[in-house]
Amino acid sequence: MHKLLRNSFITLGAAMLAALTGCSMIKENIKEQVTYQIRSVDAQVTMRETQFGIPAPTVDIGISVEILNNSPINLTLNKISYTVFLDDKEMTRGETNEEVQVSANGGSNVIRFNTQLGTRELLNSGVSLTRNRGLPPIRVEGTGWITTRFGEHEVPFTLNYNESDEEA
Repeated sequence: MHKLLRNSFITLGAAMLAALTGCSMIKENIKEQVTYQIRSVDAQVTMRETQFGIPAPTVDIGISVEILNNSPINLTLNKISYTVFLDDKEMTRGETNEEVQVSANGGSNVIRFNTQLGTRELLNSGVSLTRNRGLPPIRVEGTGWITTRFGEHEVPFTLNYNESDEEA
């Protein structure tokens, strides 16, 4: 009887160890198989009234980001924290709390980061936005918080837009 009980405990311990190891591998697998890509960047210059009633230029920037899920597990993106850089200068920080479902095996979904740059931010950064010219290089750094049936996972990312090929 003791031998049977001992073997049962050994089997149970081995199964628990395998499950823990498997969960750790799944977490690393999620980090490798969930990716982000910039789909589009839209910028619009508008005039807004300042607190003193004087019109000043403001730039509204919308960044559409696609989340790709190549893992065999459906996932839910709960939150993304991000920082937007223009010409390597930090312009803004933000966070989305929109819950986004992404299907397994090649599923994707798109989220949008919206940010507004006022005259002060533009002048302090030294970023030049000129009519009929493209946007300066944009970099978005952040982390997505993802939930699967195996728990929560943090998936960091760095996305680049409009960078010159000379740096590659």
